[in-house]
Order: sequence, then structure tokens, then C-alpha cells
Amino acid sequence: MLCLVASSRAQSRHYHNVAVGIQRPTSDSLRYSYLNVGLLGNVDTLRGFQAAAFTSVVNRDMRGMQIAGWAAINRNRVYGVSLGGLMNAVDGRLYGVQLAGVANIEIKGR
Repeated sequence: MLCLVASSRAQSRHYHNVAVGIQRPTSDSLRYSYLNVGLLGNVDTLRGFQAAAFTSVVNRDMRGMQIAGWAAINRNRVYGVSLGGLMNAVDGRLYGVQLAGVANIEIKGR
């Protein structure tokens, strides 16, 4: 499932968010999400809580709590708690707790 999400992102640059939530755009064209709950969660910047049945993805900074049934993926810094049923991946710095059933990955590339 991680490969499908990564290849979809690389080809189309369109992110699928099959979820409902509370969001607000900022003056610098970012979109802050304060609550996001659904099947496939995919947000720009998280400042609150995100829960998804399958994959939970945050494309920029995450501050708060993220829960996913399969995989929790963060493409930048994480400040808080990230819980994944099978896997967690952070492509940046992690300042908090990361728990998963199979694997936790942290890449300090940024």
C-alpha cells in the first residue's frame, strides 16, 4: 500500500483525502487541518487529530495525534503521537512518540 501511495503522488501530484474534517486555508496557501477522520486521510498540515481506517498521510508538519489502521506517513516534521497498525514512516524529524505493529521508520532527510 505504501508503494501505491508514493507512486500516485509522484505521477499526478494530486492527493486523495477520503475523509471529513475541519480545515482552514492560510495566507501563504497552506491548508491547516484541525480534525480529519475517514478511510484514507491525506492533509497538507495537521494541527490536531487525524484518524484513518487505512492510511493517514500528512504532507507537511504534524502537531498532534495521528492514527491509522495500516500506515501512518508523515513527509516532514512530527511533533506529537503517530500510531500505525502495521507501519509508521516519518521523512523528517520526530519529536514525540511513534508506535506500530510491524515497523517504525524515521528518515532525517530534512
